[in-house]
Amino acid sequence: MLPTHILELIGKKLSGDATPEELRALAQWETEYPEASHLQALLQSLEPREPTFVQVESGSQLLEKGWTAVSQQLEAPVIAMPHNRRWLKWAVAAVFIGIIVSAAYFGVQRARDAALAAKAPHTEVSTRHGSRSKIELPDGTKVWLNAGSRLTYADDFSSGHREVNLNGEAYFDVVTDPVHPLVVHTPAMSITVLGTRFDVRAYKEDVYAEATLVNGKISVALPGSKPVVLEPLQQFRVDQLGRTQTTIADVAPVAKPAATAAPHLPDSVLTATAWVRNELQFKKEPFDDVMRRLERWYNVNIVVQQPGLHSELVSGSFTTETVTQALKALQYTTSFRYSMRGDTVVIQ
Repeated sequence: MLPTHILELIGKKLSGDATPEELRALAQWETEYPEASHLQALLQSLEPREPTFVQVESGSQLLEKGWTAVSQQLEAPVIAMPHNRRWLKWAVAAVFIGIIVSAAYFGVQRARDAALAAKAPHTEVSTRHGSRSKIELPDGTKVWLNAGSRLTYADDFSSGHREVNLNGEAYFDVVTDPVHPLVVHTPAMSITVLGTRFDVRAYKEDVYAEATLVNGKISVALPGSKPVVLEPLQQFRVDQLGRTQTTIADVAPVAKPAATAAPHLPDSVLTATAWVRNELQFKKEPFDDVMRRLERWYNVNIVVQQPGLHSELVSGSFTTETVTQALKALQYTTSFRYSMRGDTVVIQ
């Protein structure tokens, strides 16, 4: 958002009360804040030019309302605006409208940048439910993708623009490049890393998103919040309400040998990275998230019809079990019934 003094200069310019010195100052500020000229153009466009325009309220009435709203937001007494200070009304209008306009302007810019990025040549790798995949990025970084995940990156990745977008879960073994850190963008958070190994689970439909650091150091950032730096074997978790938690990563009760080729993990009993070793593990996770994990792992559809199960926390560990065997095992700790209809499981 533009600083208040710039908004006041814009108001004085539009009202015709700005001095030559103020106009020069505003022009100088516009080189640092290009959005100031956009705000001026928008404010000018709001002035009625067509004689058929019907004003329900006069401009002065609207400005008085704006002044009242701003005063209330500042928890200050409403002061009658002197009629001989026409520029002040414009300043209030600029502040009042500028709050909305500046936010809208930057929102449009972000949407435009995202649209341009989407049009840029990129590579997309995805996995279906019931399958997992291992890929190597152009810089040599190795990525394991869990079921139902999608990873995209721009085709200029090899030139140093190391940014990827992830929807789902992935394990990264990152090639070190201090000049060009790897940035992993997910629907919930962004992770910046120079060279390390870590796991990210960020399915947009899950209750939690989390990042688990194996070794090295990563920085996890949420919109509008100070980044959190993780140390080895720490886990950062954020829920859909934006509540965060940093803890020591969970350890599985029993370490099992890897069934397929996987990275050498000195911390091979970490619950978060068990899926890389072909093991499905979860510890005190929301019932709904566990059902979604079963869906992705076994490539089935699960419908939960018992509302009371939503708040249940579930733990489990499965390797070669079928979906039926997994559900029967979960019935020992959680009270529910289920039925199978083709590839659809109904939880009652």
